[in-house]
Amino acid sequence: MEYFMNIYNNFQEKMNFIHIAGTNGKGSCVEIISNILTKQGYRVGKSTIGELVEKLNLPDKRAVQENLNQLDLNYVPIDNEKVNIS
Repeated sequence: MEYFMNIYNNFQEKMNFIHIAGTNGKGSCVEIISNILTKQGYRVGKSTIGELVEKLNLPDKRAVQENLNQLDLNYVPIDNEKVNIS
């Protein structure tokens, strides 16, 4: 994973994320953290994946676009001959 993130200039280091994973309680945890951060004045976007439907809940799409515009993403084609994925 580090190899691929290095190819894309580690853009993830320029963004703030909270990743919630596990078997049970993710939805509740997301809502609690989202409410706390929103009440503290943060803009919060939530991306959750249901069993069959992927939902994207972004309160302010302009804020997301502004953050994406600040990233300097230089996409580099991956040479499949040099990458051993097994």
